Amino acid sequence: MIAFLLSVALAATCPETKLIGFNGPLNEDDTAALNSAKKRCGEIYPESPCLKTFEKRGELNYRAICGK
Repeated sequence: MIAFLLSVALAATCPETKLIGFNGPLNEDDTAALNSAKKRCGEIYPESPCLKTFEKRGELNYRAICGK
């Protein structure tokens, strides 16, 4: 629970995520994947809790880069 609260607090201090490969507005799948990646960065990499780059590589195929 503490790790979750810490990741939420740190996410509020992260800079805006750079989006790559998106043509037009994000659809529901894109938004769900983006939100999941933002959450998972803090869970998997506590030293690098911010989602720096989120790239769409194809249909339902994404790459997320976490950082400080």
